[in-house]
Amino acid sequence: MIITGSLFFGDDVARDMETARPPGFETGPNGGVDLVVLDAFGATHFVQYPVIIPQDFFFPFNPSVPQGRAVDLEVSADSLGVWVLTDFGGIFRAGSTKDPVEPAELPNLELPFMLGYDIPFPSDQRDPHMPNPGGATLRAVGFAVIDSDRDNRAEGYIILDSQGGYHPLNADGSAVVPGTYTGSPPNDPHRLLDPSIYAVPFFPGLDIARDIELHPSGEGLIVFDGWGGVHPVPADIPDNPVYFATGLDGTITVGLPYVTSGFDDPSTSVDEGDPTVYGADAASIFIDLVFCPDGLGFYTLDRFGGIFALGSTRSNPDSVVPDFENAPYFFPNPFAVDLEPVRERMKP
Repeated sequence: MIITGSLFFGDDVARDMETARPPGFETGPNGGVDLVVLDAFGATHFVQYPVIIPQDFFFPFNPSVPQGRAVDLEVSADSLGVWVLTDFGGIFRAGSTKDPVEPAELPNLELPFMLGYDIPFPSDQRDPHMPNPGGATLRAVGFAVIDSDRDNRAEGYIILDSQGGYHPLNADGSAVVPGTYTGSPPNDPHRLLDPSIYAVPFFPGLDIARDIELHPSGEGLIVFDGWGGVHPVPADIPDNPVYFATGLDGTITVGLPYVTSGFDDPSTSVDEGDPTVYGADAASIFIDLVFCPDGLGFYTLDRFGGIFALGSTRSNPDSVVPDFENAPYFFPNPFAVDLEPVRERMKP
């Protein structure tokens, strides 16, 4: 499958990408499948088809937040709405994800006020074995949207911060009270919103959490860290669809790459790979994890464009090589941002 378009920013502002199938283009190339790209200012762009989702939010350049504020994107079931996450932990809605009279920003008073300001961890919050400040910052890095009935309206949200902090919110932006979903059926997607049900990974003092990815079934998720670590939630329920990622079911003979040494960015004058100055967490290379459509495998992506596979996405069960070839590779430049599968056989 080839998706083409004229989208090009000419600057480092692309932040995330999601697949979409907007209505009205079913007879077009690729059966109407398209990609939606999020830029740092919060604007969303369809690559191939002339679809525009009206947005009444935009995050202009701010010297105190030079990377922009938008960090993650989710597309609604009908591909006519979006949710956008900022590094401040704010969630903004557009299109079919809200009523026209509702404000774009979801009311949210539950997250720490400091999220998103790219401030160094205080010395008492930083791992003592890592240099301080070490470039580590506390910010929102990703989120998941629970929409189990696929009506384009969120039933809840889970925001992940850079230490692995797990922030579940109700549809109105309020914090989920522990015990809210304890009586729900096993593997109900809403159980992911209840902080009292599943154990979740946490990396105190480390700037290492990078992504949170909801399983296609909505019944489980994976937290991905910058060293390549994969953390299923839940991790101890054999009939949950993310259990295969633990390797405990005996189906995995070869694990995924796990790299804890720092890498220098050649575009800057400083050496981020020097562990005596910058922690290896802040210079970690893994950036994205994405499930394939059948939910039986996933890909991981590093900042150089390296793609690795687990489960049904492998070329063979004993290799981390994905089931496709000729992906771009940018080493030593950390240009890669996101990966999305766009074919039924999970080929990007």
